[in-house]
Amino acid sequence: MALELLSSSKVPASAQSLPTELVLRIFDLAASSSKASALALCLVASWVRADALRHLLAAVTIHNDRQLQAFTDVMSASSQRIDPAAVQHVWLALPSPACALVARLTHLTHLAITVPSLFHTVHDEQLFGSDGALHITVLPTQFDRCWFDLTAKRAAMPEDERSRVFERLTHLHTPSATPRLVRAFPGLTHLAMPLPVPLPAVGHVGGTCGVALASPVLRVLVLVVSPATLATCERKDIAGWVRKYREEDPRVYVLESDPKDLEAEWMEEVKGGDSVWDRAVRQTQAWVA
Repeated sequence: MALELLSSSKVPASAQSLPTELVLRIFDLAASSSKASALALCLVASWVRADALRHLLAAVTIHNDRQLQAFTDVMSASSQRIDPAAVQHVWLALPSPACALVARLTHLTHLAITVPSLFHTVHDEQLFGSDGALHITVLPTQFDRCWFDLTAKRAAMPEDERSRVFERLTHLHTPSATPRLVRAFPGLTHLAMPLPVPLPAVGHVGGTCGVALASPVLRVLVLVVSPATLATCERKDIAGWVRKYREEDPRVYVLESDPKDLEAEWMEEVKGGDSVWDRAVRQTQAWVA
């Protein structure tokens, strides 16, 4: 009798017998496990599709106008009932502005964007209306320095007319920067920018690095070492320079990174993996040890 009861207890429960909350949790975990799983769940039922789309749209990468239109159509379709707040991370690799799209994404925390798009985006004071820190990764294009200066001019607009991005931006990862641009973002706590070459004398770092380190709110300055930099400067010389400079200002870090890996590294960060700041701390500790 006991054996019969034991064997009967091992019969798998059907989906209909499970509590609704548990079923929802199972589908939610499945949708978050991989993109393929989320796409497959979109075909199950409308209520499952809604949850799967939430995971699919949490981090969005857009590389061309066709993808931009497809994403815009999904967000605009009344039948989908997608909450724009679900979209938190966007990689927008388009030279043309997409202000209408960004304006709807009120809960962005990570935005990768080209400099011309950044300029047009911060021109609209209605954008970035929500509170909270904003992380921006600048994607390189031609004439970046010119666009940076134009963007910085927006910071001089009256407070009630300029975009709140100037106050919300706390983390900036950029392939180039100007002193004027750094001054435009008073809330900047983390800045990643190229290592200046030739290496300036310790204690006499000026330019953009000097302006950034003069900010009382800046906590981390990551100097990015690219393959192009290593072609002109020895790694041991860079490590020695960073070691000496950190004796004067421990906010300075170094990170060796290839621009071609930028998108993969960004995606890892927004999905909860290592950020550029985490990697810089570890690499600096290894270099200056």
